[in-house]
Amino acid sequence: MIVVDVNIISYALITGDKTPLALQVQKRDANWKVPALWRHEFLNILATSTRFGVFDINRAASTWQQAVELLRTAEVAVDMTASLRLAVELKISAYDAQYISLAKRLGVQCVTEDRKLRRACSDVAVSMTEFCR
Repeated sequence: MIVVDVNIISYALITGDKTPLALQVQKRDANWKVPALWRHEFLNILATSTRFGVFDINRAASTWQQAVELLRTAEVAVDMTASLRLAVELKISAYDAQYISLAKRLGVQCVTEDRKLRRACSDVAVSMTEFCR
């Protein structure tokens, strides 16, 4: 079991140079856990990508459905007070703190490509490359 932040979900479902590594993360551990926040963040990624012509609205909608199916049993409630404390203590966004708080509560790693987050939370946050070693 691992917590994955939204960038890992994006790399897995939106074809790009990091897709093979994201799929390797999934192959190594497919038991992904996420806070409900992932939905809002991923939907925004799809909307932004569509506005910038990365793909059309139909592809965005089908990618959305694919993500919902992939993560249908992955959502776990987050302690928002703990997330708030972490955000303030570690000087990270409240969004990022939800992923870290969840990882700490579950006693697992949080896989992220966010360097700042990995530096601030090196006890639980790892890159895809580190995770796949």
